[in-house]
Amino acid sequence: MGVLSVKYGHKSLLLIGLAVLCLSALSCFTAPNFIILLICYSLAGISKATVTPMSNTIVGRYFTLEQRPKVVGYLLAGMIGASVIGPPIISYIGDWRLSFLLFALPPSILTFFLAIIGVPSTQSSNMSTKHKYLEGYRQVFKNRSAVACIVGNIFVIIGAVVLGSYGITFYRQRWLLDTAFISYLFTGLSLIYLVSFLFGGRIVNKFGRKTLTVVNAFLYGVLILSFMNVPNLVLSLILWLAAGLVGSLRLQAYSNLILEQIPEYRGTMMSLNQLSWDLSWGMGNVLAGLILIAFDYEYLSLFGILIIIGAAIFHVFTTDPTKTQVNNT
Repeated sequence: MGVLSVKYGHKSLLLIGLAVLCLSALSCFTAPNFIILLICYSLAGISKATVTPMSNTIVGRYFTLEQRPKVVGYLLAGMIGASVIGPPIISYIGDWRLSFLLFALPPSILTFFLAIIGVPSTQSSNMSTKHKYLEGYRQVFKNRSAVACIVGNIFVIIGAVVLGSYGITFYRQRWLLDTAFISYLFTGLSLIYLVSFLFGGRIVNKFGRKTLTVVNAFLYGVLILSFMNVPNLVLSLILWLAAGLVGSLRLQAYSNLILEQIPEYRGTMMSLNQLSWDLSWGMGNVLAGLILIAFDYEYLSLFGILIIIGAAIFHVFTTDPTKTQVNNT
């Protein structure tokens, strides 16, 4: 995507990603066996690798500096909102094939046509270098702040798997909470993210992208270190939910910070960010699983130290270009 975003228009790439998503949903519905289902489902990964960076790139191109945090928050809220309404709807449908047909496919088709109508046509990131397809990568890797954003986020995402992947397991195994109560907890955490994303844009504009990224990453790490080690269930749950709040604020601030790093090559920057994000999440889950097999949750909570290291990287090595940028849009 980093190369394609230099060569082709962002709207065209967005539409291709949405079309692949429609194809994935439809082919999963018709898959004759499990192997074909896995192949068809994997197409959604291609869609994610296209739609997410191109959506953010288009936001950076067509909205003013003050508007971007709010719009980025809407994008994040849309994603987390699906995790709130999706499970009960799919449970009501009651059939996995029909879930692809009735739940996944219609909004995919709707979004495809909304993008055709509502998103302005775009050309490549930089037409003066349209034949230098690797120029975006060179610009990213020679920019210390851009590289630090990616590296710092890798540390944070690896540590964040403790909250996102293993928090629920921790409460089921350590505190023996039943499935119904856990589902309410997960819904509550999702709603915290949703509200934070909807209203966090105002906070980003007020306190700054880098400041909020650093402060909330540090608090996030401290809370991850804490919630698995306190002896009281209620206090642990409060810390867990608080980690969700500061984690969501960090994510929104970071998403806006990295969006402004290299405006000329936002497509490449956001594609590299998505790549590092997915790899970090995968590595973090594998590493956390191995630690949990060999030791216990107290050792798993030490992943919070990785998040604090990420906060230090953000603080020392990144810059917020908007501090010296004159908004003339």
